[in-house]
Amino acid sequence: MNWAVCVIQCFTRRVQSVITMKKLKECSQQGWKVRLETEKKRHSAVRIQKVFRGYRARLLADTLRGRIRRQHQLDGEALRRHAATYIRAGWKGYLGRQIAKSIRETRVRTYELRERLEYRTHAVTTIQRCWRGHIDYVKAKHSALLQQDERERKLVGKRIYAVIAVQCFVRRCWAIRRVRRLRKERKQRLLEQS
Repeated sequence: MNWAVCVIQCFTRRVQSVITMKKLKECSQQGWKVRLETEKKRHSAVRIQKVFRGYRARLLADTLRGRIRRQHQLDGEALRRHAATYIRAGWKGYLGRQIAKSIRETRVRTYELRERLEYRTHAVTTIQRCWRGHIDYVKAKHSALLQQDERERKLVGKRIYAVIAVQCFVRRCWAIRRVRRLRKERKQRLLEQS
């Protein structure tokens, strides 16, 4: 019945396409080329659909024929036993493959996770080690600078004390010379006045 319906549909579509093609030829002579192109595309789409539906119908018919042949080859009870055994074997194989796959994926995931954790742990410890080394270096440098500053302060203090002592001695000497000179000049003035 489906075949008869398909044949009728194909025939009516063909008749309609011939009629539309005649109309389009008349329209194209009048300058309506655009409408012709759209009709050609529609006709091509219909043709493709027709071919695909025929292909699908042939596949369905082949599978139905194959099923009918297999059912006739096996007896009723033997068919049931064979089918059950076949289905059970297929199901057990499927379950086994799924279990093996999940175990494999779990192992791979745990291995990858362990590697990532080791890599991250190594990276973190390396960063911590570098940071602590830097902090210790800064502290050591700072304490060395502080010790050096303390030594320099003491040394500068001693130098300043020495400079002040020298300045004091020089000023004292100048003061003594000046006082001697002033006394000398005073004596001379007194002698000149008398």
